[in-house]
Amino acid sequence: MNNLKGSTWMDNDKIHWFFALVASVLFIGMNGYSFNYGDQEEHLPQVYKLFNPSLYPNDYFMVPNELTFSVRFYYKWLVYGVSLLTGVETACFLLTMTALIVSAWSVSKISMYFDNSKLTAFIAPVLLLLFFNTMCIGDNSFQDNELIGSTLAVMFCALAFVYYFKEKYVWMAVCIGLGGLFQILAALIVAILLCSMLVIHNRKSIPTVAGYFSVFILVSLPMLGPILYRQFIMDQQFDKSAYYIALYKIRNPNHYLPSYFPKMEYLKFTLLAAASFLSMYLFKAKNGKFVLKLTAIVVIGMICYYLLLEKAGYMGVGKTQWFKATIWLTLCYSILISIALKKVICLLLDEKRLLRVACLSAIPLVVIVTFIIFQSALIPHPFFKSKYRIGNYQKSDIQKMHEWIAVNTPVDAVFLVSPGNLSFLCDAKRSLLIAHKSVIHEPYFLIPWANNFQRIFEFKYDTLVNISPLEAGKMGYNRRPYIPVKGEN
Repeated sequence: MNNLKGSTWMDNDKIHWFFALVASVLFIGMNGYSFNYGDQEEHLPQVYKLFNPSLYPNDYFMVPNELTFSVRFYYKWLVYGVSLLTGVETACFLLTMTALIVSAWSVSKISMYFDNSKLTAFIAPVLLLLFFNTMCIGDNSFQDNELIGSTLAVMFCALAFVYYFKEKYVWMAVCIGLGGLFQILAALIVAILLCSMLVIHNRKSIPTVAGYFSVFILVSLPMLGPILYRQFIMDQQFDKSAYYIALYKIRNPNHYLPSYFPKMEYLKFTLLAAASFLSMYLFKAKNGKFVLKLTAIVVIGMICYYLLLEKAGYMGVGKTQWFKATIWLTLCYSILISIALKKVICLLLDEKRLLRVACLSAIPLVVIVTFIIFQSALIPHPFFKSKYRIGNYQKSDIQKMHEWIAVNTPVDAVFLVSPGNLSFLCDAKRSLLIAHKSVIHEPYFLIPWANNFQRIFEFKYDTLVNISPLEAGKMGYNRRPYIPVKGEN
């Protein structure tokens, strides 16, 4: 940024990385940063066990997970490899920020194919990450404030969209395949969407598109192969009714069953779509037909998914989790709304001057937010003190208890905690008798897990009324009597 009065630095293509950095830092600033918590309960214990093989010797999840091919296989080795240089905490933060920045950069670059404006390219990733990130259906979001498999998969798939618009379709397929190493369902959905668009929108021949799809399969085969074999080829005898009840209804209906999705998700997504279509109509965005065709593919897929799964009873359809496709519509809708917002603002202000002011204002903002993220314990307001689990932050009482357990209990000890405790395996690094978050999505594990979950927390799924199995599990845990340990007063 040598010539602040000119436009040279704003015209530089590398400025998209600056836009991405701003959007990513503000995203963490607004949503917090999660580490050793939530969905990482299924991920990070596998990394910790690589560092210390004696961990989790009696855990309900980790013991069987060690005996089979894990869908987190490439995730755990990537995090482990980086952690050898930096430690797990730093590795997770660096990889999270890398994924966020690359994803935001991809959104910024994609926006240029809809509106050749650097201001739109600045607004789009900020708008998506800060305001529309969770406006998908099926408990999905574009990106996460923690490092899990989908964080990395979305990064690669977002890059695939960039290569689609660049018409570099081999690289598009390679990126989707790399994403598949970390979250195969998310990648498979993107492969279907973009290959369908190559036929429908770009008029590519089916044999040509099949070649690109083959590249995706080849790159993702180290993950796709074992998963396809275990899920569809390997001969397994099991109670299919019990398995699908465990998977779809006890474990997480908000990911699988459209009739269980909150109505507010449908409403927000519909309003977002309506606003984007209105923006497209009023401001004549380029590639509008691309968005319409992509929307048609996704919506037709959602209707077929619902009818086949919940009406016709073809339970295997649920494994596709097709509603994840709304993630990519949210990306496109955010760009269309960004174009409209930019054009309205530019009716009053000069675009280049506004972009220059926005960029210069963003620099101190990024510095301030970064300081808050790494030094949140120094911020007087309690809202910030535990919001970011990185740097100097205030640890919660339960985290302190978990860390005490990690130091003061035998490594082979087994605990029972509330299903609402989402950090015990990561913080305490001790075995659990049962929990809700970490599961293996296969019949040999899931059927007995569901039975044990109901038995230990004393409820029956088929007797629940207006309460989820997770909440029933929490209530069952809270009903259990406290038994003092020997020698305790």
